[in-house]
Formats: sequence, C-alpha cells, structure tokens
Amino acid sequence: MKRFAFVIISLFFCLCSSAQTFEVPFLFQPDTLVKNLLPFQDAGAAGRDMTWNFRSLSAGEDYPVYILQPNTSDSAKFHTVEHRTRYYWRISGDSLYSGGFENVNAYMPYKRPELSVKRLMTYGDTVHSVFSGTGEYGHRLPLFVEGVADVTVDAYGTLILPDDTIRNVFRVHTIRRYWEIFSDTTNLETHLWQWYSTDYRYPVFESMRTVRVNPLNSLSDTIVYSASFMLSPSEQEKDVINVRRRVNISFSEDESIFREVKSAPNPVVDNLHVECVLLRDASVSVQIFSATGIKIYHNVFDLSAGHNSLSIPMSTQISGAYTLLVSADGVIFEKLFIKQ
Repeated sequence: MKRFAFVIISLFFCLCSSAQTFEVPFLFQPDTLVKNLLPFQDAGAAGRDMTWNFRSLSAGEDYPVYILQPNTSDSAKFHTVEHRTRYYWRISGDSLYSGGFENVNAYMPYKRPELSVKRLMTYGDTVHSVFSGTGEYGHRLPLFVEGVADVTVDAYGTLILPDDTIRNVFRVHTIRRYWEIFSDTTNLETHLWQWYSTDYRYPVFESMRTVRVNPLNSLSDTIVYSASFMLSPSEQEKDVINVRRRVNISFSEDESIFREVKSAPNPVVDNLHVECVLLRDASVSVQIFSATGIKIYHNVFDLSAGHNSLSIPMSTQISGAYTLLVSADGVIFEKLFIKQ
C-alpha cells in the first residue's frame, strides 16, 4: 500500500513539474499597430511541440489598430480602435478584462466584464467567465448581450511566417458563446486563436471566425465573419523601440519634445484650442477620433520651440465624446473632450 501511494505521489509530482506555464504579454501603451489582414487560415490541431507553417502566405491589406489611453491617471484602463469599432479594456491584478464596445450602430457596455486572458497560464488549463451587458442599437433601441467565454492555452511549438521562424510560441484559444437580444435572439459563437511569443508585446498571428448558430441544425450554421491577421516580428521590433521612447520620457533637451500640451474649452462648441510648449523645433501630428473610432481630423504642423497655439474647427461635428492625440517622435499626449 505504501509503495502504491509512493507511485501515485511520484506520478503527481512528475505531471506538475512538467506542466508548461506561459506569460501572456499585455503591456499596453498608446500606440498604432498595422496588422496584415489575410484570408482565414485554419488553426490546426492542439498539442505539444506543434509546427504551424504559414510561410507561403502573401501580403494582405493593412489593418490599423489604435491603442488609446483615455485617462492618463489610470493606466489600467485603455481602448483599442479597429474596423470602425472602439473596444474597452481594463487590467485588474493578473487579468485582462473586456468592458464592451461601441460603433456607429451599437453601444454595448458590459455590466459584467469578460475575462479575456490571465497573465500566467498553464498549458491545458481553461479560464471560464460569464459576461453580460445592456446597451443600445442605433443609439435608441435596447440591446442585450449575455454569454460565456473559455480561454485555453491549447498548444505550443514553432511558428513559421513568411519573413521569420519563431520558436517557443504558445497559442491561446478563446471560445465565446453568446446571445444578442434585439428584435429577436441571435446565437453566436466566436473562435479566436492567438499565437504569442514572450519576446513580443502583441500576438504575432491570429485567426478568428464567428458563426451564427442554428440550435436546431448545426449544419446550417452561418459564417458571419472570418479572417486572419499577422503582425510580423520586424514590425513589433519597431513598436518596442517606440514604446520605450514613450514610457521613458525625460525632460532633457536631447530626449524630449513637449514641455506642456493643453486643450480648451471642454466642452467645445466651435473651435478646439490646442497649446503646445516645445523644447525644440518639431513636426507635430494632431489627430481627433470620434467615440466610434473614426478619425475626423488629422494634420501635421511644423512648430518652433516655445509656445504654439492651434485652432481646430469642431462646429460641424455632432455632439459627443472625442479623443485628441498630439504626437511627435513617438511621444504621445492624449486628451478626452466633449463636443456640445
């Protein structure tokens, strides 16, 4: 009996010690990514020491993603804007939560946020969460969303891309099953596969597919959306350099640009006044995004060292929340304001 117990304990120890634990990077700073949008690529099987060969893929169209930090005093909250939709995110402890989304058709804040991923995940483990929200469709009709999400590190191995081979890659598979209740109830299921490497801040490859589920006949499920995305290591290396410049802002004359950036009035009716105090001459980019992520203004100004005043017309814009981005040489200032 003692020998049997020793064998069981030894087996348990071996299983625990051989478990692969991975750190999911989700360091977010204000940034602009340009992914490569590709036709949907099958994710393949799950398992250990896998090889995924996407070397033959041809370049697709650019797919920009904007990472915004609306409140610089709370670095745990941020937004991403892609495909004319704004998504809300929050980091709490070791977890990343989705707080909902907004676009020109719908506004959906989650009352119960969705657990998107944990920073440390072990191969084979699944994180389960329930999410729900009440919002508006067309900004006037009630819309309800409720669902469950399961997040699993289901594979690890080697990823082969057209311009690189990345070893020690792990894959996170997210399955979202949810219901949208508007004039009727729509059952949806989304599968998202993301390949991560701890050497890079963002997934290097992703595949996504959403289907409308027919509960009576799975053979008649309808594909709503499917695509793959690639963010090559060479592009991410550039991003790492940019983020270091943004995070490590010093006010020495050699390394910094801005002494101060202010905007007024808030709320604005006609013209938004932006004041930039520069430590040296620079080309300054000014952008304004609507609450749905649409860029409504962009201009680049060649400004001199010292005090500079800019006036941006807002009288023709609809009422609502807007985001102002002022940037130069990788240093970004972000401010929210209201248009009346």
